[in-house]
Amino acid sequence: PIAKSPSPTPTPDATANWKTYRNEEYGFEVKYPSALNLDKNATFWIDPVTNEGNLFRIIFQKSYQNPDRHYNYLTINVKNKPADFVDLETYVEEIVKKINKAGEGAAAGYGVAHVDKINIDNKESFRIQAQSGSVSRHTDVWVYTEQLNYIYTLEYNYSAYELELVESGEAAKFAESTDEQTRQRFEENKLSHDFAPKMISTFQFLHPKILQPEIPYIKVISPNGGEKWIAGNT
Repeated sequence: PIAKSPSPTPTPDATANWKTYRNEEYGFEVKYPSALNLDKNATFWIDPVTNEGNLFRIIFQKSYQNPDRHYNYLTINVKNKPADFVDLETYVEEIVKKINKAGEGAAAGYGVAHVDKINIDNKESFRIQAQSGSVSRHTDVWVYTEQLNYIYTLEYNYSAYELELVESGEAAKFAESTDEQTRQRFEENKLSHDFAPKMISTFQFLHPKILQPEIPYIKVISPNGGEKWIAGNT
């Protein structure tokens, strides 16, 4: 008899027990680890690259060392599409040019390393990764997606150097020669690098009905019991 192949073991969903943040005003939701705090009162912010102001900003962060110190895992910005908006790909191409131009004057060098097309809730979206040439190899990641009149930016950053130390097991040795604060920062750097992409993978747009007002209708009372006339169809 032909032996049956064993059924593949399902991969557990790492986000199954996470909380969900839902924003009906700007039409999105995202899951996040319960250990993170939400800064919903982030102040109005001007993007130093695009010089555009945001409509809304939320930061998913974790306190460490003391309540006043935070490590940001993910920041979500919502802004209006500019008046000359053509499509998201063209918009991202212009951002890449501005990032590279801004990085030309950096002492250690700074520029875009990768631009990838990705899928966010069945929408073509884009991920930009930029990195400095310094020892820490500071890395910024921006994910751009859009719906209706809004552009959404999901962003996080990490030190590639510190990440390599943690993954190689050298971080503990390095931290022993410095202090507890350094060790904790290394740990949060690794967690942010691991969790932020998982959080982004859970980002979903709410159903357009939530974003649109209900279409008004006129109900006409007549001898036959009345009919519902939808405005615009009459």
